[in-house]
Amino acid sequence: MSTTSVTPAQRLREKLRGRSDAEILHTFDAAGGLDLTLEECFMGVAQAFLPAKASGHSAIIQYDVVMPRGVVSYQLIVRDGTCTARRGVHAAPRVTLRLTFPDFLRLISGKLSGAAAFMFGRLKITGDVFFSRTMQEWFRQPA
Repeated sequence: MSTTSVTPAQRLREKLRGRSDAEILHTFDAAGGLDLTLEECFMGVAQAFLPAKASGHSAIIQYDVVMPRGVVSYQLIVRDGTCTARRGVHAAPRVTLRLTFPDFLRLISGKLSGAAAFMFGRLKITGDVFFSRTMQEWFRQPA
């Protein structure tokens, strides 16, 4: 008997399936809190880092996630073949990506492409816009 392992991205996609932004906010707030969910997501993004893809590069990637009670910022710090996530604003990130909490969840789960989110105004990018495409390759993408 074989068991199929369900990835965190697949579990997240299932929770998002067919839900509006308001329903997503309610679901994750009731399930332990939006801040805790965001923290867990950024730890997961850091774990999805592919050091070989970023070989020889370093960058501070900032995400500004629009929450019901304001913007919460996280940094992904890529340096020396590692990636760490840290809450807070950096003075001079290479790129900053701003999107709502529901769209952030959709983006990291693979339900929303970065290109589509950007084209339709759901993702705002400041700083090195061209780098934002390159840095996507530094992280394992949801299947």
